[in-house]
Amino acid sequence: MVIIAGIPALCDLEDTVHSLMERSLRLNTRRTYNSAQKRYLEFCHTYKLIPLPANEQVLLLYVAFLYTQGLTHSTVQVYLAAVRSLHVFQGYGNPLEACLRLKQVVKAVHIESAPVNQKLPITFDIMSKLQTVVSNFSDGTMLWCAMLLAFFGCMRASEFTVNAAFDKSIHICVSDVSLIDSHIPHAIVFVKKSKTDIYNKGVSLYIGCTSNPILCAHCSLRQVVVGRSSESPLFMFTNGSPLSKYVFVRATRLALSLLGYPSHQYSGHSFRAGAATTAASVGMSGHEIQLLGRWRSNAYVRYIRSPINLLCSFAPRLSKSQHY
Repeated sequence: MVIIAGIPALCDLEDTVHSLMERSLRLNTRRTYNSAQKRYLEFCHTYKLIPLPANEQVLLLYVAFLYTQGLTHSTVQVYLAAVRSLHVFQGYGNPLEACLRLKQVVKAVHIESAPVNQKLPITFDIMSKLQTVVSNFSDGTMLWCAMLLAFFGCMRASEFTVNAAFDKSIHICVSDVSLIDSHIPHAIVFVKKSKTDIYNKGVSLYIGCTSNPILCAHCSLRQVVVGRSSESPLFMFTNGSPLSKYVFVRATRLALSLLGYPSHQYSGHSFRAGAATTAASVGMSGHEIQLLGRWRSNAYVRYIRSPINLLCSFAPRLSKSQHY
């Protein structure tokens, strides 16, 4: 067999295709899908059904099976997404398309499922009370800054905390924060890794300065980063350990409990939910809320070019909210 120099073998190209397909999903998503696909294949084997390609009847029976096992609507949707991914990876079409009966059954599961115990939002009204308690904590300045960034940046706790060993290539460093003192004072925080950023391209958050320095992420960040090593974690205790999600949530719940709130009903995600809730209460448009939280529920948002002054106006506008 003649091999032309520089031309990869067909089997190598096939391996590359497989590798690229695998990398199209984040690691956690692949793990979830692998587990769900294994369950689907076991289901088909038990009931002697043909798994690939699946017809609508097989999918209907599978959803019925998941429902009888007590799975919630959201989990059923994840399992169906895993089935779709399995078909696509094997070269089949999307089996969920045009399955009208399947959509009706999934809708029924949604109606019948027990309501999810969603965590409560930390609105601006609660934020204004938290500071009086958090300021008395050890490393209170750092913790309060993290809470302000979580709220005004509408961030997930996983985006600014460190759950394993600190890695400057994926975690936010001091050097990832820019403080701009122009006619529009604002902070730019570069988030290197987030849940929906499957390619880890990163995203820059523009956070404007509010009229209240105590309730201003921009002002608080200036206190936290001054004199710090550029490659050190943005949020770090005086003992040198980076802020973890577990400690962040524990500190938040402690502060809430001291204020008389049911702390078990709040989580790290409560800041993100609270920012969106407050944004709606002050009259922000749907487009503005999508920009604030980087949601992509409407495809048109990605084509809109938003000026910096609009992005920087979110923080001061949130701080002007009334009691929710």
